[in-house]
Amino acid sequence: MGPLSFVFLAVFLAANAYFAYRASMLVRLAQTTTGPVWSGNRLDRVPERISTFVANVLGQKAVLRKKNAGIMHAAIFWGFIIITTETIQNFAWEIHPGFTFEFIGPTAYSALVAVQDLFTLAVLVAVLYAYYRRLVVRPEGLGKSKDAIIILTLTGSLMVSLFTMRAFRQVAHPEWFDQYEMISGLLARHLVEPVGFSPATASAISSAFRWVHHLLVLGFLCYIPSSKHLHVLTAAPNTFLRTLDIPKGMRKVNLEDENATSFGVGKVSDLSWKDTLDLYACTECGRCQDACPAHNTQKPLSPKALNPHRWNH
Repeated sequence: MGPLSFVFLAVFLAANAYFAYRASMLVRLAQTTTGPVWSGNRLDRVPERISTFVANVLGQKAVLRKKNAGIMHAAIFWGFIIITTETIQNFAWEIHPGFTFEFIGPTAYSALVAVQDLFTLAVLVAVLYAYYRRLVVRPEGLGKSKDAIIILTLTGSLMVSLFTMRAFRQVAHPEWFDQYEMISGLLARHLVEPVGFSPATASAISSAFRWVHHLLVLGFLCYIPSSKHLHVLTAAPNTFLRTLDIPKGMRKVNLEDENATSFGVGKVSDLSWKDTLDLYACTECGRCQDACPAHNTQKPLSPKALNPHRWNH
């Protein structure tokens, strides 16, 4: 390992330590809640829970009910899953220069490289559409969110850094598996090669953008616990632990209980741990608001507005 490997390790460990600290604060906050949980056993009927998890998390079934926005979100979600394999490879490269996943076999690895490249484009297109939807179309359910713009900018920057890294790498090392990166290959042939970079210069620029990608990923990791993008970590367990049998009607409150000091939820500690997990998993997409009868009759009520207020509190 060279000096840069130790620098990378230091940055990597510092970012993960900060993430762990922020995540532990969120866990402790959930543990301070004392409110009753709507449904008791949330680890029963495991096959049904796994089926729901596969459909709604991996398959993005609920999100895809809104066609255009659903495809956009699904492209970003599936893209991040695929691209994470390249991120892991790039991280490992800093510790062990030359590391790749070629050990899975030439055919499998070339297919993986091609899929990574295609999904990078899919995510970038989805991010551009998300910008358009938020800044031009402006659906009522979305509202204005500085946090969302930051997340989209980080996501788009991650994809651009990957394309730039790959394009320069193809010029520096055309003999590698990079010929399967079709989109990056087009960028290399039409934007990089005509400039006439030497292989050594192209390799240095590719390495620089690999580091840009590292810093963006680790910066994103530090930002997640403080943003609505926390749902990328909490949506999966929240979906698995969801209420399978929706109760009919609201929970009864005994207004004549002389020993009661409060009714309902008046402060954060009155929430249950599941309420807090719901809050952490909220994407602020506005689907709850779209389905709210009071909001749809122009009443000044919005279930979506509750979560940002609770989060800020």
